[in-house]
Amino acid sequence: MNGQKYDSIKDAITAAAATESKNAEIALGAGNWDASAIGTASNKLTNLSITGLGDATIIQLKSAVQPHNTNLTLKKIKLVTPNQNYTGFQHTASATYEDCTIQNLLFLYGGTETFTRCKFINNNDYNVWTYGAANVTFKDCSFGEYGKAVLIYNESSDFRETVNIIGCTFNGTSVLGKAAVEIDASLNISSTSLVTVNIDDCTVNGYAPGSVSGSNIWNVKKGENAKVTLNGTVVFPQP
Repeated sequence: MNGQKYDSIKDAITAAAATESKNAEIALGAGNWDASAIGTASNKLTNLSITGLGDATIIQLKSAVQPHNTNLTLKKIKLVTPNQNYTGFQHTASATYEDCTIQNLLFLYGGTETFTRCKFINNNDYNVWTYGAANVTFKDCSFGEYGKAVLIYNESSDFRETVNIIGCTFNGTSVLGKAAVEIDASLNISSTSLVTVNIDDCTVNGYAPGSVSGSNIWNVKKGENAKVTLNGTVVFPQP
């Protein structure tokens, strides 16, 4: 950051937070780095961008961290989680991922979450729960190794969420009743709740037909407050 070298993410972010700019761009070298400081040290930053060396730069997200109201950008980072529920960057204003590898389960919380050319890997669970994010876009991403990729689910009775999945590739095994994109709107029972899912130009291999939809790319497995569009055609609710 600003041509200075630091020994930890925490030191770099703390130095940035002490300035008046409220913005930080960090170039992160190869190795294993602890993500905890991204939450504790970045709360005074409006924008935080971290760029690594691809899979040579590993950020370990060992538990949920909370970069409150920060616009977080990760580029060319391998992000590794412990495959536990609720692990993610909580309370972010937004989160942007470019050319990243996401290993194990990630929960989303930002007002806007965008993934571009990212690779998702998990051999025994979902790749991602959209969960608390209001607007999510996956563009030109790949999902694989297991028969669960994306779960669109929120625990609020009154929640509106839009998920766009564009030009993505899903290569997974077959898990009974699980399509590549699973939608659970069972708790979104308010009359104003709506989960909107738009899927365009995606390729799916290996996934099972959804338990309700019969499609291997999408499945509204529970609930009714959802709208699914596949390549420009509304497929749920049935016209």
